[in-house]
Amino acid sequence: MNVLNKQNIKYLLDINSNYIVIIANGTMPKSVEILELIASANVSIACDGAGIRLNQQNIIPDYIIGDNDSSQNDAKAKYDYIYIENQNLNDLSKAFNLAKELNLDIPILILAANGLREDHSLGNIALLTQFQTKYSQSIHMISDYGIFTPLLMGVHTINSIIKEQISFFAFDKSNQITCQELKWPLENYHLDYLNSGTLNQATANHLNIKTKTPILLYRAFQIK
Repeated sequence: MNVLNKQNIKYLLDINSNYIVIIANGTMPKSVEILELIASANVSIACDGAGIRLNQQNIIPDYIIGDNDSSQNDAKAKYDYIYIENQNLNDLSKAFNLAKELNLDIPILILAANGLREDHSLGNIALLTQFQTKYSQSIHMISDYGIFTPLLMGVHTINSIIKEQISFFAFDKSNQITCQELKWPLENYHLDYLNSGTLNQATANHLNIKTKTPILLYRAFQIK
């Protein structure tokens, strides 16, 4: 059963009305509930060509940022376009840096970061833990299917829905994870491979997670 609705999004993200939204240049969400996050954001930042697709949905972000490889001149006139030539950073990294420089100290929500090219999707997902080490507030990557949340070393309490599908991902082989509120509990569990922590299930409305290295938590908008 799909649990994607306004109430559950607000609960799972655990945010108030203040947040920044970044719209990457991947597959745009189709659900009204997620698209409404853009309209309600304090600040919206689009990555290059995403600005054009937002305009097609009558959504105008506050900024569009990139290296000019995906935007059209007629679209740029409608936005505050920030040109950054640096090819060592992808557009999502440039948008994150701008969000951080705004010094608003509020959560960041990232949309449209996957889909289309698989290498871009994996690269964007892998950036999340790097972003979190540089930012004091929460960061979430959201699609029509679920939420990626980076968790740094330490203990975290994360909102969940009973029977929600849960996955953990670790990029550091020294990882060690504890979480009891799962169908298959983890106790100082070591993820040997990237897929070792996938396809679990929440058994409570909160997950108490202890991790010794930065990890990614995925909460699907699906319960079984």
